[in-house]
Amino acid sequence: MATQERLHKSLEILKTLSINQPPDQAKKKEKIHHCYVVAEAFSNPTIKVSSNFTVLLDVAIETFLKLSDDNDSDVRMTSDECLNRIIRAVSDRHLGKVQYELLKEIQKNGSSRSLRAALIRFSQLAHQIKPTKGKAYAANLLPKIVRIAERTEEVIHETLVACLPKILQSLGPFALDNDLKELLKSFLQNINKPSAAIRRTSASCIEIICRYSRRPSIFTSYCVNCLLDLVIPVDVVQDAWFILGVLQCVKLLLTHLNNVSEVEDEQSRVVQKLVQPIATNKLLQIYELCIYYLTNPDHNIVNASLDTLNTLLLNAPNDLKIMLLNPNGIDRSRIHKSLSVNNIRSPSQLSMTTNITLTDDLIFSENEFAEVDIEQWISVSKLTIDNLPNNSELDLSVETPIEDNSGALSYGIVEFFQKILLKSSI
Repeated sequence: MATQERLHKSLEILKTLSINQPPDQAKKKEKIHHCYVVAEAFSNPTIKVSSNFTVLLDVAIETFLKLSDDNDSDVRMTSDECLNRIIRAVSDRHLGKVQYELLKEIQKNGSSRSLRAALIRFSQLAHQIKPTKGKAYAANLLPKIVRIAERTEEVIHETLVACLPKILQSLGPFALDNDLKELLKSFLQNINKPSAAIRRTSASCIEIICRYSRRPSIFTSYCVNCLLDLVIPVDVVQDAWFILGVLQCVKLLLTHLNNVSEVEDEQSRVVQKLVQPIATNKLLQIYELCIYYLTNPDHNIVNASLDTLNTLLLNAPNDLKIMLLNPNGIDRSRIHKSLSVNNIRSPSQLSMTTNITLTDDLIFSENEFAEVDIEQWISVSKLTIDNLPNNSELDLSVETPIEDNSGALSYGIVEFFQKILLKSSI
């Protein structure tokens, strides 16, 4: 009983002192003292049999998360340490309650320090979420991550990219396609941010979402199509950071070209099968895009193009190798406005505008998405040669060489990488 009274008293004092105030040495020592009192109380087995134990646990977690945003670094370190001790002490029987309280703090989307503390701990405990509650957690958490992705603090985006793999590894199979659609949409909008850290983390988050979704190949194909739509045709002048963001994201998605996926055969048996998520025509567009940007005056874009080209050639499927090693070369340009295959869109992407911008209509149509299954819809969105109109509607029989803006440099680089492909195929 004495332990419970001390716990009540310390929690009341900490709730009062948790409001940020000017630095005061006496209050600092008082906060640290009561933090340790609360942590010791929850480590006592007698407190766990109390009738209002769950209420006390709620108050304690909420208070310590508030103290994680204290002005004094010593108080923040102490609150983090005591919160970890409490979670370890009650995780045997009240882990679900801890996860719920951390989710509540994430939903508040408050101060960056408190939010990061909740995200980190929730991701560490995500693998222990019961399968029966996985769908509920995914439905409540993913829309909040969409709001978090809209924030401008770089430290929050760094935390997201570190926590998202652990969270989606557990909740990805339970996530709805609509929720993943909104999540991808929020991170795609960050690709053109001036901040290099936000672009890098958003690109990594897009790759993580595609990897841990239930349909990795479909989401990967759709993301590549959206990213190429943002920079093709290349006749439109784009900001340097916009091009860097697209190239970095495409490079990460290209690592999944040779992934093996589990699919069902005719007898409904799950078998391992090599699925190529990106059409060969799109890979040729990426190849040509990298060659085109090698002559850019910005050395950052040149380096990003080389990295993307290297990743493409290392993971190139056989169909792409055959086309690149063809003695006749690539038949036409696919990245310029007049001849780009990317200008020919599926019905869900038709638009009267010529400038490609990252709007809601470009990425997803809300009305279409509500009526059509995502797998069917994304499959229609794949821009491949099979989607082209017949010869009566469009004549692509004229072979037009790729525009060479770089003279001997472009041809020398193309010949160099073709030799690399020839050696790798042998």
